[in-house]
Amino acid sequence: MKTRFASITFLFCAIAAPLSYAQTASPNNSSCDTYEFVDASQAALAKAKDAGQTLSASSLRTCIEALIPRINDVPDQIETSADKRLTEALQQAKKAALAANDQALASALEPAITKAALGLTDAVKQIAESPTTEKKLAATINAALTQAASSYTEVEAHKQLVDFYLTYKRLKRWAKQFGGAKVDTVDAGKMTASLDQLQDAIYKKLGSHGLYAPFSAELVTGATFLTAQNGSSAFISSSDSKNATVSAYVAWESRHFGDEDRSQIDASLAGRFGFIPALTLVQQQGSSTQSTAAKYQDAFAWSTTAKGNVKWYAAEAEIPFAATYGQFILTTDTSVIDQTNGSGGTTRTVLVPVDNGAGDAQSFWEFTTGLNVYGRSLHVVHAEKNFINPVFSAVIGYKHDTRFQADRALVKFDSPAERLVFRIFTAPMLVKTNSSAKPLAIAFGVEHEWAARGTNTIPSGTRIILRGDVDLLKALRPAPQ
Repeated sequence: MKTRFASITFLFCAIAAPLSYAQTASPNNSSCDTYEFVDASQAALAKAKDAGQTLSASSLRTCIEALIPRINDVPDQIETSADKRLTEALQQAKKAALAANDQALASALEPAITKAALGLTDAVKQIAESPTTEKKLAATINAALTQAASSYTEVEAHKQLVDFYLTYKRLKRWAKQFGGAKVDTVDAGKMTASLDQLQDAIYKKLGSHGLYAPFSAELVTGATFLTAQNGSSAFISSSDSKNATVSAYVAWESRHFGDEDRSQIDASLAGRFGFIPALTLVQQQGSSTQSTAAKYQDAFAWSTTAKGNVKWYAAEAEIPFAATYGQFILTTDTSVIDQTNGSGGTTRTVLVPVDNGAGDAQSFWEFTTGLNVYGRSLHVVHAEKNFINPVFSAVIGYKHDTRFQADRALVKFDSPAERLVFRIFTAPMLVKTNSSAKPLAIAFGVEHEWAARGTNTIPSGTRIILRGDVDLLKALRPAPQ
């Protein structure tokens, strides 16, 4: 009796195991998009592979072939015009009718497509509402009208494409499970061909929307207010320590490698180059004294940053850990200020950088961390390469500036090259004015640096940049009455 029971149990398990695998790997359009389904399918596949069973790629091929038309259905460009959206929706309906061998419906849609292309939306509605119109044609036109009226935006299209791309990456990892396993040659060949078609479809569609490009860059320009916190004993006054100029530089960053799937950490390269004022120690030209003061001077700067980014999905933010190396190259050797003399007049004073053996071009390096808040899906932010423009960014860290290295005139300072930096930046904010119906979009950033340690230190400095994306002169004109 025991022997018979054991035999029955063994037979049940032998039958149930492949049935269980088949059930786990039976996909539908929605299950293929989920981590849980793909994870369970890969686990079942690995188990069957270890058992030496002949693997079937039919479930994976079903998922692949179901995803391809969904990708192709995303338009290459999102039309903002309702008439164009209606034309496109009707053309898609005609394409679907032809694919279903419904030539009659495809032909019947032609008049509606022609009227939609001419912007005659009301005429298209009349076709659908006419009592002589067949129910199938009327239903198809009404569906197109509903689709055209829906708020399908570029943001939504990008999110959909990002989801499709992540699904593609998961299916590709699933396909790797077949390597080195016993698999039906014909079955595996069909799966590979389908995967190649999926890859072509997804990358073509991503390219048409400019997603997942290897690099992104932005030109940052704006009015810059600069101030150095010189002490009361400095030879230049507090007002002379301030100046205003214009900053113009290019900020760039590579795509985030490792940002696919559910990874909490990714890496990227970033940097900037352009005209950015540099905090410099200056003294009076020809002066025999050792009196110095801090002042911002015009400079060309470049830097390269290696970043490791920790994702904070709940806050739609990232915490970057960055190492930066770069240079500031002074573009002028002198600056001029007018100072009040004892007789009530003014004296023009020429300032030159302190001769500390550093030269005009000197390097710096930083180790920083901070917080970048995006306020939207991180996967979409990475796909659109919007990581350069977070809604809010805060950075703090250590900076070693060889321009302040302890040499010659700088020997008297405590650890002059060791600095701390703090930066905050915001994305453009809408600011309402009384003189313009259109709000101004203003962004600002603040950078403050100060001595890391010591009592006799090089003064701190603050750089504030203000930028807008509108014609300020036009925006400040009185609104027409």
